Amino acid sequence: MHRKEITLIMTVMIVMIGIIAMILFSSTYVPEEHTEKRVIRSLSPYAWHEVSMDPDVIIIDIRTKEEYEVLRIGNPINMDYYSRYFKDQLSILDKERTYLIYGRTKATSDHTLEIMEGLGFMYVYDLEGGISAYSEYL
Repeated sequence: MHRKEITLIMTVMIVMIGIIAMILFSSTYVPEEHTEKRVIRSLSPYAWHEVSMDPDVIIIDIRTKEEYEVLRIGNPINMDYYSRYFKDQLSILDKERTYLIYGRTKATSDHTLEIMEGLGFMYVYDLEGGISAYSEYL
C-alpha cells in the first residue's frame, strides 16, 4: 500500500471512531419502538436537529406569537407559554407522540417539560439553549 492510501484509511477510521463516540456519549437516543418508559429531557442542538428530521415528530414553539412570526425552526406549532390557555392547548395533544419543544429561555422550556410530564406525555425533548443555541449551531 502507498503512504497516501494508508493516510486516507487512517483518517476515515478516526472520523468513524469520532462519529461512533458522539453517538454513544451524546443524548441523541430516541426509542425506535416506544416502550412504557417516559423520555422527557433536553437535547443538544445537534441531537435535537437529528430528531427533528423524523417526519412523525411534532415541533412546538413555546414563544410568543410575535417572536414566532420573526423566526422559527421548521414548521412548528406555536403555543404561547404566556397564554392563559397554554396548559389546555398542551392537554389536547396525543400523549403517545414524540414532541420537540423550544423556547427563548431555559426557565420556560424546563417548566413546559414539567407540565407535559405531569399531563402524561411520554416522549418530549427540549432544545438546550433555546432558539439562540440552535441558530449558533447552524
